[in-house]
Amino acid sequence: EIMNIIGKLDALHFVDLNANEQPFSLTFANWVKRCDDTLRRISTIKEECKRLKVNLRTPKNSTVFLDNIEALYRSRKKSNSLYFEEIEKKIKDKEIFISEQVNLLRRMHEDLNQLIQYKTVLSKAASVIGGGK
Repeated sequence: EIMNIIGKLDALHFVDLNANEQPFSLTFANWVKRCDDTLRRISTIKEECKRLKVNLRTPKNSTVFLDNIEALYRSRKKSNSLYFEEIEKKIKDKEIFISEQVNLLRRMHEDLNQLIQYKTVLSKAASVIGGGK
């Protein structure tokens, strides 16, 4: 919570106190990897939405975003520290769903193209035989 308050004041500055350490040996390295994976998933979802012309709603600014997060925190019956796990799971589930839908859409396009080609062949064959339009 304190980080959000400081962030709202635009008074936050990070200093790397472990500059001489290998990043993978730090205690929080697993968390950073999970955050990176989640960010990659979100980027993938955004790219698919853009490609498919799906409008995404975004907060007007960072203050509105932080206010929305605070409202979520107040409405939850779990510890705020467990919120990342919940977000991570939801993002994974959404990524899987979107991937399945994209694959289904791709197969439907392939089937449609195959049917169009089949119709074209049948039309040409009918005109050669002389029995159709």
